[in-house]
Amino acid sequence: MYIDAAITQMYQNYNEYDFAGHFRRLQALFADKKITLICGERVLSDIQYNALDVCADVEYIYGPAKDAYDQYDTLLKKALAVDNGRIICVILGPAAKVLVYDLYKNGRTAWDIGHYLKDYDSYMRQQPRTDAEIEAFFQPD
Repeated sequence: MYIDAAITQMYQNYNEYDFAGHFRRLQALFADKKITLICGERVLSDIQYNALDVCADVEYIYGPAKDAYDQYDTLLKKALAVDNGRIICVILGPAAKVLVYDLYKNGRTAWDIGHYLKDYDSYMRQQPRTDAEIEAFFQPD
């Protein structure tokens, strides 16, 4: 069963929505969990409000900011070395989908969280959603 990936970028996609309720429900999924985040090396560089602050523990595995699939085998090997009790969250563009699926096939709990961290940060900052801001939001980190 899949959840539509658009849940990770609600603030960018809608003008009117229960954003507070949405983010509260998503935050509940992460609360008190042990997470390993696999992401591009600059994904967190501009984040002021980290949605993962509610986690019990967060480990980081960094990959390239672009063309992550070029290092896919290395990233998969690192992910498979992660303790089985952790949820592996991935932010790596198109490579994330394949990585999450391969981790699932190996018995791991893995979530492609797409733009969630950036979207949460934008919401918390109440960043304007002009065409220019939205275009910048979707640029590679």
